[in-house]
Amino acid sequence: MALSQVYQNREEVQSMLVNAIARDRKKMYKEGKQEGLKEGNRGGLKEKLRIARSLRARDMAIPDIAENSGLSEEAVQEIIQKL
Repeated sequence: MALSQVYQNREEVQSMLVNAIARDRKKMYKEGKQEGLKEGNRGGLKEKLRIARSLRARDMAIPDIAENSGLSEEAVQEIIQKL
């Protein structure tokens, strides 16, 4: 094998490795972002539920609880039934 072929193969291998690392990095970033969004949504829902329970404890009407918590009236009714 000629030295020029070895050098060319080495460059190809390096290029393949760089591409594989870039691909893996993008995949990990995307997965991390999706997990972060899920976590944020769970936290937001917990806060909405906390607000709804607090407002219900103050005898606020269901439509008002829904408006102030960002939950639907149906969701508020389900929460109240579970209390």
